[in-house]
Order: sequence, then structure tokens, then C-alpha cells
Amino acid sequence: MSTELRPILGNFSSIACFKSAILDIEDALGTKVMSLKDIASKIRSALGVEGSRLCIVEKITQEGDQITAYISEPLCSAGEL
Repeated sequence: MSTELRPILGNFSSIACFKSAILDIEDALGTKVMSLKDIASKIRSALGVEGSRLCIVEKITQEGDQITAYISEPLCSAGEL
């Protein structure tokens, strides 16, 4: 049985990377208005395998005023057994 809780991103992450998450997101999004699909792609790059490895953003949806981000391999599961 595998103990890999985050098989793509790895079980461990640096807290320094976590602290930079807001900056990563701001840099990825910039000031342009864009679709949720484009936003998800930019955040996926900033926070996923190519970026700080905090989580994988699967998709972002909107229903009315509610925006929901679907993620996998969140940082909170890193290092837990």
C-alpha cells in the first residue's frame, strides 16, 4: 500500500512556498478581467506542478454569487500519514 498522499506534487512542501501563494496568485492573474477557465489555468500554473506545488486546481465554477474552486493534493495533506 502506497503512503503517497500527494502522488503528483509530493508529500512535503516548504512553508516559504505557502507564504508566497498570494503573490503567486496576484502575479498569475494580473489586473485583466478573464474567464474562470483562464483564471483556473493561471492559478493551476502558479500553485501546481509548475509553481509552488501547494495544490492542483482542477476547475473553478460559478453559480450566482458563489465561486467554487475544486482542488486536489492540498498542502494540508502533505506529510500526514
